Amino acid sequence: MSLKLKHKAFKDYLRVEFNGNRTPGQEVEEGIATWKQVADIARKVKLNRIMVVSKVKGRLPAVSAFNITESLDIIGWQQDFIIAGVAPDKIAFTNLSIFETIMQNLGYEGKMFENESDAKKWLLSI
Repeated sequence: MSLKLKHKAFKDYLRVEFNGNRTPGQEVEEGIATWKQVADIARKVKLNRIMVVSKVKGRLPAVSAFNITESLDIIGWQQDFIIAGVAPDKIAFTNLSIFETIMQNLGYEGKMFENESDAKKWLLSI
């Protein structure tokens, strides 16, 4: 897997950063494994507000985004997890914005942002 994850727990939220390059044809498997790590960390540190900063290179096909998001309940994602996604790159932001729609349609709370400041403000207001 070419995606790396690093995290830091703050008082009110968990900040997770994804780095690396997507492997074409392996986006779903990589995504599910990475999001499972996020769920495990969030439970361990007992935080349900999660900021996810994506610095991943490579396009995520829409069908892969749907399959990853649809798998969240299988990997132990909790309904009370609140996600503020950050994609600082405009192309990545546009590509990843589909997660917001899919998550909301599946009953999860999540919103995409282009910067951490806006994401944190929203995340802490929920």
